[in-house]
Amino acid sequence: PYNMGKAAGEALALTLAKEEMKHGVRVNIVAPALTVSDMGERLARAVTGEADIHHLDAKFPFGRVPLPSDVAAAVVWLVSDANPYC
Repeated sequence: PYNMGKAAGEALALTLAKEEMKHGVRVNIVAPALTVSDMGERLARAVTGEADIHHLDAKFPFGRVPLPSDVAAAVVWLVSDANPYC
């Protein structure tokens, strides 16, 4: 199910992007799904009953539950000059 909080964040980001593009301001939103963390592991255990979050690896697009460093790398790229869509 889609998360209403994520939907609200996306709507806010779209509105801000449209309003601020004339000022050269980039707007991005990062809203990862489950990540390997204490909270992610508790959530996975509560929902699936499995003790190891990695039993969900095959259900993720890149074959594993993302690490916080994966999310951080995406953020770094979004705000860097390496991002061609600026």
